Amino acid sequence: MNQAGDRMTSSDFRKKKEIDEARKNGTLPPEKDADGNLINPHNPDYISKRPWYLGESNASLKHQINPKKDQVLSMTDADALNIRAFKQTTQRKKFQKGACKNCGAMSHKTNECVERPRKIGAWKTNKDLAPDEVIVDVRSGQYGKLTFDAKRDAWLGYDAEEHQATIERFEKMEQVRKTKRIQEMNDTNKESGRAGGSDSDSDAGEDGGSDEDEFMDKEGGRVIAKRVSRQGGVGGAEMMITARNLRIREDTAKYLRNLNPNSAFYDPKTRSMRDNPNPDLKPDEATFMGDNFVRHTGDAVKLAQTQLFAWEAAEKGVIPDGALHPQATPSAAEFMRQQYEEKKLKLQQEKRAAMLAKYGEQTPAPPKELLLAASETYVEYARDGRVVKGMEKAVAKSKYLEDVLENNHTQIWGSWFDRRSGQWGFACCHSKIRKSYCTGEAGKAAASAIHEPVVHLEEAKTREALPLASGEQPALPQRSALYGERKDAPALDPAKMKQAEKKLKKLEASGKRKYNSMEDDGVDEETMEVYRMRKSQREDPMANLLSSDTLLPES
Repeated sequence: MNQAGDRMTSSDFRKKKEIDEARKNGTLPPEKDADGNLINPHNPDYISKRPWYLGESNASLKHQINPKKDQVLSMTDADALNIRAFKQTTQRKKFQKGACKNCGAMSHKTNECVERPRKIGAWKTNKDLAPDEVIVDVRSGQYGKLTFDAKRDAWLGYDAEEHQATIERFEKMEQVRKTKRIQEMNDTNKESGRAGGSDSDSDAGEDGGSDEDEFMDKEGGRVIAKRVSRQGGVGGAEMMITARNLRIREDTAKYLRNLNPNSAFYDPKTRSMRDNPNPDLKPDEATFMGDNFVRHTGDAVKLAQTQLFAWEAAEKGVIPDGALHPQATPSAAEFMRQQYEEKKLKLQQEKRAAMLAKYGEQTPAPPKELLLAASETYVEYARDGRVVKGMEKAVAKSKYLEDVLENNHTQIWGSWFDRRSGQWGFACCHSKIRKSYCTGEAGKAAASAIHEPVVHLEEAKTREALPLASGEQPALPQRSALYGERKDAPALDPAKMKQAEKKLKKLEASGKRKYNSMEDDGVDEETMEVYRMRKSQREDPMANLLSSDTLLPES
């Protein structure tokens, strides 16, 4: 390689190109700078080579790094930057094109000028041209990083010497006010026949001296104490404004609204009474309901709900802690809370719809006044109180589908009942299998053939059990012979009925059963008839009139 500043020969240039290609292909390791950092071989020369005005050197990227990036600025350094920038301002003597027409500064336009509008602008008079405003933004990072204190300095860039002019202006105003006040007092004393320094009246002299103390400087040896302490530390018009801002004098004080010491607590330091001093008054009659009343009106409740939602979401881990902040991002927090409430309401509605679809809706119970009220249902009663007609039991609904024919059946399931096995089946084929296919008459014949040996066996047993008369063939007993027949008008013995009625009355009067009361004495027709006669029928509207002598109530 030739020396720095010499022109490269063709062989050196070719060799350099070969090395660059090898580094790009990965055959040779990448080049390193003075600090040992690798340099990307794919970087072009105008990036990796230093400019000619920075001097010749090997490949490096230091010239691409901002040297002030890692510089740390303290509060003193930041103030020094601002002061140095102010000192660099130059006063122009001639108006330049593009400057503010009012003051002549180049840093802002005419409509952005904050100085007093001049009667004749600086672009015409060319006099008293204002210097350019120096804007030193040390917070942008171009001068370096600020320290913790400098970043939070509220007076960063402020020149403390500027405040001295404000102090001098107020001192001049105070001096003029004191002079004018003393002059007015002297004129008043002269008009009343007394000179300003006369001591003919000691009381008047003391009063005059006390008023004079208010306007004398502390450095003169006298201290302002008397009138200032009398007015609570504020004198003159300032005291009137402060007292007026505390409370309107026409309004009743909070602590005077309820003189009960156990009423709402009043905090004199903050002048607050958070609770309602008169909770017994109606809201439309009360003029003051406590300072916390405003916390339950407007959007205060929604704000509290949003804050509670953010806390619960962070506590349960749904949202990372600090990601949702109602104060930092109020719109995002309110939007997420509304989304959560909409999803919650939708899930509740879906759950309710599923429960209603599965179990049905719960109907409210009828009022108690209508439970025992009269109805228009027609019911007939017998003389003994039994229901003859009406109030029939409702037909129970089947759990199977009604009037639906399946598997080529011509009858529905449950249309036939097998008394031998006690099972339900199809009447068209006598099949007792629910999902069977209809076989028609052949199925009936097969079912009867299966049960025929059982029928013969039962008939033989019945014949053997009954006694046979001479020359008679044994026959099957009738149903009435086994279970008997009900008689419409049974023959009752009046004597037995009286005896049964006395026995029943005695049992009801005693209210206690005997030791052997559980033994079965047998129930005859007379006892059953007496029981039916004495049984109370609550559904009978005439049951309450049996024990009274009159049918209609007396008016």
